[in-house]
Amino acid sequence: MSHKLEKTMTHHERIWNGPDNDDGSVHVVGNGQIAAYGCGPNLFNIFGPPYSGPSWGSLTLADNGLTCRAWREPGTAIWHYRIADAQNEVAEFTDLAVAGHALLARHCRCRQTVTLIIRPSDEKARHFASTNPATRMLFFPRGRPYYWDYPLTDAGYCLISANGSATLTAADGNAIAVQLAAGDSLLTFAAAGSLQEATQASEWAATAGWNGLLDRTRRHWAELLAPMHPLPAAGELDPTRLTWMVDSTAVQILAQQGLTGSVLAGHNYRMAYVRDQYGVFRGLLEMGLHEAARAILEGYWRVFQVEGAIHNAQPIGFTRPFHIHEEDRSEITGYLVRQATDWLAATGDDSLIERLQPMFEWAIDQQLDILVDGALPFNGDETYVAGGMFPRERLCDHSAEATLLFCASTRAFANWVTRRGRWAPRRRDQILAALGAAEAAFHGHFMVDGRLTANDPSRAPLTPRFRQGVCERCRCTELGGSLWSERDANGRYQCPACIGKGPLPPSVPRRYRIASSALTPTFIGDGPLASTDVEREIAAMAQSWSATGRLPSQAGETGGRTVGYDYGFLLLGMDRIRHPQAGALARRTLDLLDPTGAWVEYYADGHPQGTRCRPWESAINCLAILKHLKSRPTI
Repeated sequence: MSHKLEKTMTHHERIWNGPDNDDGSVHVVGNGQIAAYGCGPNLFNIFGPPYSGPSWGSLTLADNGLTCRAWREPGTAIWHYRIADAQNEVAEFTDLAVAGHALLARHCRCRQTVTLIIRPSDEKARHFASTNPATRMLFFPRGRPYYWDYPLTDAGYCLISANGSATLTAADGNAIAVQLAAGDSLLTFAAAGSLQEATQASEWAATAGWNGLLDRTRRHWAELLAPMHPLPAAGELDPTRLTWMVDSTAVQILAQQGLTGSVLAGHNYRMAYVRDQYGVFRGLLEMGLHEAARAILEGYWRVFQVEGAIHNAQPIGFTRPFHIHEEDRSEITGYLVRQATDWLAATGDDSLIERLQPMFEWAIDQQLDILVDGALPFNGDETYVAGGMFPRERLCDHSAEATLLFCASTRAFANWVTRRGRWAPRRRDQILAALGAAEAAFHGHFMVDGRLTANDPSRAPLTPRFRQGVCERCRCTELGGSLWSERDANGRYQCPACIGKGPLPPSVPRRYRIASSALTPTFIGDGPLASTDVEREIAAMAQSWSATGRLPSQAGETGGRTVGYDYGFLLLGMDRIRHPQAGALARRTLDLLDPTGAWVEYYADGHPQGTRCRPWESAINCLAILKHLKSRPTI
């Protein structure tokens, strides 16, 4: 079944019963320049340009007694809403980000008066009147934070314009009331770094009209999705839901991909995280969207050319400040190098990797600098660390995941470089010697009683006095952000606001078994592990899931939290060993899609938790299901 038939797909409705009775599913409307995250008809975060930009504010229904049926137009990031009161449908809304412009538009067709409220994000996003009564302006000054306390260096302007039956009036505080009388109206948000650009976009939209904006945006999405691979046979999976899954995943990623190529990590992670972009990159390659995948690498390259470094997360649309975690020379650097070899495997395009080779060489050198006994420490921003499944006080331990990434990615890159003759003999020998030592030491570090552990505590005494990252006492609540901390007398890290309160209790060295870490080989390759070791791990987790229907991310738990991408990792593994219950896991993973067509950061007994509308989890789980269907076409 070809993706080009998606226009015939039955849309999946997302039912919204008001802000107090909703499941919290989040969707995104975006085009790389301007975007909005929404819950039903309420847009709670309108932002851009750039994508790492502050929120302008929210657009919500004033009447809490209304309900909504919402759906995404297949093959696009255009969202439709049908608004009703207790008796009748009262309005129809359609949202889109206009192709080629930093312009968000909502078309409204009302049968009776409906009121919307535009509430600026905070006191720094100031609201001004205009000489035109149908226009208001939001403004934020230079230095406005866009994430944590990271400042945007330029000022921003957003012109809000109403046409047709809509009128704008001042509301309580700094808010704007949008009165939608019966009839048709068009509400637009035109944003830019200059008043001139914002005004030109706003005036152009009024001239183009709603049908012009809609047709332009539909054509753009058709062009973006045209290269997608045909879908494999659905087998025992619901073919309609399968088509919706792939379509939703592709659109969700592309709508969160900034103009410079980098992809947001979710509605509350307003930067491009290296680990998250790796999974997105793999998903794009699997779906056939190679140019979007290339853009991710080009986004890194833009930052690297200016800054000479890549960190845990980079802003989208400019190059600093970085979001730095405890050890950014580890884990993310392995993912970056692995992207190079994945690109080669999928496309055969050597020219891109040759041009970007200095960045990949830098990433390898960063890992070589911190290898101790052939192993690397944790980065500090792993999902299972942020989710409390692995303790932050053990981040200086040897990390199985980071070390495996170093071994697998560097070996694959070295094979390519050697074939192409692009390393001098001395450098080649240095890297291959360090790589060989890491591969030889891996089993001794991380395999215990035939099972893969996430850490090896033997590295613990080798801790720096200072590091950037999360305070182990206040978790960054005192000073805000991921900042410098200092090691206390018991080897624990505290920020300047907390270290004077005395040392935290000593951390007790122990081994941890984490599903995400143990299943990493199913996604990035076995590296130094024997295939029997990997498949033993897969079989044990598959047996547990088959018996209980649960997939706890921390070993020993009977319930607890599941990292959202563990489903995809395990499905890849179960297909690898031809497990008879792989089809059941594929169906379960597909069933976890929320009403917007997205997977989320965590699940607790199958219920979504944490960040919604997540490109990383969505890309990995979608990829796993597609590979499952290709490997087992009849399930």
